[in-house]
Amino acid sequence: MSLRARLTLFFVVIVVLPVAVATAYGWQAVARSSQRQVQAELEQARRSAVVAFGTRADRAQQAMTVLADDPALLQAMAAGDAARVQAVLRGQHVTDLLLAVTAPDGRVLGRAGDTSPGFLPGIGRAPLAMLLPREPMVRSWPTLQRRSADLNSRGCSPVGSRRCLLGTVTAGIWMDNQELQRLAASTLDADLTLAVGDVPWPAPSAASRPTTGSRPPTASAGAGRPAARW
Repeated sequence: MSLRARLTLFFVVIVVLPVAVATAYGWQAVARSSQRQVQAELEQARRSAVVAFGTRADRAQQAMTVLADDPALLQAMAAGDAARVQAVLRGQHVTDLLLAVTAPDGRVLGRAGDTSPGFLPGIGRAPLAMLLPREPMVRSWPTLQRRSADLNSRGCSPVGSRRCLLGTVTAGIWMDNQELQRLAASTLDADLTLAVGDVPWPAPSAASRPTTGSRPPTASAGAGRPAARW
């Protein structure tokens, strides 16, 4: 091997190779740091969205409680008067939540408030009567996060029996584009997507008091069909 070749090889081994290794390691370190930063920002955005949703869920709980305590609604439900039920619901002057009352047989006696959710084009909303039962009849039930309570006839016993049940009142939150826009306002420029499809959605959580509620749905990335996005 000539002197020039030996010098070239020496230069490559001593100078070029270490510089290339250091550069590659540096780029990997920068990439890992950037990935950790992105993950931290996404986690912060997720937590902010969960807190914002919790506030909205509390709002739905409060609206449901006020409605359930309305004597006019109890009278209308006891009489089976759907028109009076509808009038009571409209009298609540709630526009950012869905208010609904169902009969013991599942019929929707009245609805008011946010009755027209805005999902992505091509996403059809299931009939309200299929979304309101304690055990929803469709997989798309996460699109309506709800707080519900059964109302019973006064003085009827045993409380909770079929013959005492007047119906169910519900205050719900549509997880549509408008709702995701509200949640995104509390995050750091994060995109929020609600996907509905063949994924293991959480079941409604049980409560000790006569109310039921739904937890925010979670799914793996890319699973299901997007129903709303912001």
